[in-house]
Amino acid sequence: MRLGANQPRIGTFNERVVINALRRGSALSQTELAEVTGLAIPTVAGIVKQLAARGMVRVAGTRPVRQGRPRTLLALEPEARFALGIHLDPTQVSITLLDLAGNARSTQMEVGALAGDPTEVVDRIAAMCAQVIDASGAEPARVVGAGLASPGPIDLVEGVLVDPPWLPGWTGFPVRDALSASLKMDVLFEKDTLAAVTGETWLRIDDDSDRTVMFVYLGMGIGLGFSAGGEAFRGSSGNAGEIGNLFRAPWMDGEVGSGATAAADSAAADGAGVSRVDPAHMVRVALDRGILGHGGSRIDTSGGPLTNLAALDAAFADLCTQALSGNEGAQDILREAGAQVGSAVALLSDILDVDEVVCGGPYWERVRPWYLDPITRAVAAPRAGGVPHTTSVSSSVMGASAGAIGAAAMVLDERYVPRASMLAARG
Repeated sequence: MRLGANQPRIGTFNERVVINALRRGSALSQTELAEVTGLAIPTVAGIVKQLAARGMVRVAGTRPVRQGRPRTLLALEPEARFALGIHLDPTQVSITLLDLAGNARSTQMEVGALAGDPTEVVDRIAAMCAQVIDASGAEPARVVGAGLASPGPIDLVEGVLVDPPWLPGWTGFPVRDALSASLKMDVLFEKDTLAAVTGETWLRIDDDSDRTVMFVYLGMGIGLGFSAGGEAFRGSSGNAGEIGNLFRAPWMDGEVGSGATAAADSAAADGAGVSRVDPAHMVRVALDRGILGHGGSRIDTSGGPLTNLAALDAAFADLCTQALSGNEGAQDILREAGAQVGSAVALLSDILDVDEVVCGGPYWERVRPWYLDPITRAVAAPRAGGVPHTTSVSSSVMGASAGAIGAAAMVLDERYVPRASMLAARG
């Protein structure tokens, strides 16, 4: 069946083209907007008039020209619209309010907020969102929606988490609809890895939109986000990027044999949901080797998964601090994990043929001293059949709030970025 142009949507598409041009560039005149967007000047003038009437565009001075009157410069008004971003991390809830320019106007975090009955937690999150909006000084009416990011796997149709390893009490709970009802606004629900790569693309407004980006997300687990042409890839179910199984495979040890057996035994002790580069595994190894001292009273190491998240988070922070202080045993654990992550990232960057690898997430700053160089070296190393171009490696511009900022960026991206699919209609 052929796809044809959906004429009623052309106006909305063109408006988004103008908004995106103003968001990505400095102040522009209507003539310059016509040049960069390819739209006719009368079309641009009509769109600008409508945007100005809604308070989304403001005059930002003038620019002299050789002949005639100076050109009036236009700029996007960052405070015209806002979006809430909510990240359900196993150890904490993070909420931020993002404006059109990508500025985080207010942020709030609560450690251990997901403990307890999900219905009560949702009400608490809604109260936190109201506090974030109030602290920012933004008019509530200008908040166009909320983005919700959580660990995977998720069910996008039902708006629920599907057996998340670190949030067992949330399995099947209708978190998207419950939060939407509590906030009284639309909620866009996605995986945190997809939110992160969307946020990275939104904030790096000067980058070439044709670049392909792979976001390596490091939290209680490891995940992947991928975008091409400025648009995130979700996969058929919205769960693209579940790469934890890579770090449970014996070949990741580099030496198949005794190392594979030891790794398999260790993975079995940690439980099926834990890979060898997860903090839970590294903490268990550190406890077994005596690096973290006696932690049995806080973390159950008798077998099975480590489930005390607050204690696990504190223990992993301690491990990273000891490594920075020169503890060779702690350094060895983090170096081993960094080497495995580097090998996997190099392989995936070849498979996906990306321009840039971006590393981020709640735990990135903790592990960066032990991960960044191995990842960079592995990606740069020549490989048989490797891709014929250079792939850069960098840290996220979003810091530890990648999930929340990315969740808010998802809302703005959906509302204000032009996509070719908008112009297609079946029939």
